[in-house]
Amino acid sequence: MKKWVLAACTVCFMFAVQLTAYAGSEAEEPHSTAACITKEEAKAAACEYIAEGSKFQFAEKKGDAFEVVYYNDSLQEYYQVNLDSHNREVLSYKSWLFRHKGSKNVVLSEEEAMQLVTDEYPDADNLAVNLNYKGDLKSYLVSFNADGMQGTFEINPESGQIIGRQMDME
Repeated sequence: MKKWVLAACTVCFMFAVQLTAYAGSEAEEPHSTAACITKEEAKAAACEYIAEGSKFQFAEKKGDAFEVVYYNDSLQEYYQVNLDSHNREVLSYKSWLFRHKGSKNVVLSEEEAMQLVTDEYPDADNLAVNLNYKGDLKSYLVSFNADGMQGTFEINPESGQIIGRQMDME
C-alpha cells in the first residue's frame, strides 16, 4: 500500500511539473529576433552625449535598455545615458553636478531661470518653473518640451549654474 501511495504521489508531482512548465511557456513574452547592441557599442553611443574628457564608470543592461554612466572629474559632473538595446536610440539623458545641491539665497528671477533653458534649447516651449526646497537649500526646477523630448533643469537660484539635467525622449 505504501508503494502504491508513493507511486501515485510521484505521478501527481510529475504531472504538476509538466502542467506548470506548459502553462509557463504560454505566459512567456515573445523574444525579439533583432540583434542587441553590446556593452562596448552602448559605451561608444553614449560618448556622443557627454562632455569630452569624461571617464567611463559602468554600463548595465536593464531590460531592453543599456544604462551607461560617465564622470568628468574636471567638471565634477556625472552623465547617465539610457539607450535602447536594439537600435541604439537614446531613451533618456541625465547629468548632475557632484556636491552641488542648491543655495540658501534666491538671486535669479523665474524668467532668468527660464532664459538659461532657452539659451541651451532655443525652441523650448511649455516652460514651467518651480522653486524647490531641500531643507534650507533652494533650487529652481524648470520643465519644458523641446526637439521631441521632455526636459527638466535644476538650477542654482543664486549662481545660475545648471546643477542637473533630465531629458526623456517622447
